[in-house]
Amino acid sequence: MEGEQTIIAGVRYAFRDEERGVDVLIAVSAPDPRRELAALPALDAFAAGVSWERQPAGAE
Repeated sequence: MEGEQTIIAGVRYAFRDEERGVDVLIAVSAPDPRRELAALPALDAFAAGVSWERQPAGAE
């Protein structure tokens, strides 16, 4: 619609793993800020759970 404005909420997690020499960026955005705020605990848990020790699906 003409003149319609939407607020997009965004959260970014960024960190460096010095041991492996990689930078990690996790970006999430949603057009409903309340929904994103409600999901923050799950997003925090996801970011904290990022691991390089996992094997890709199907890997032996």
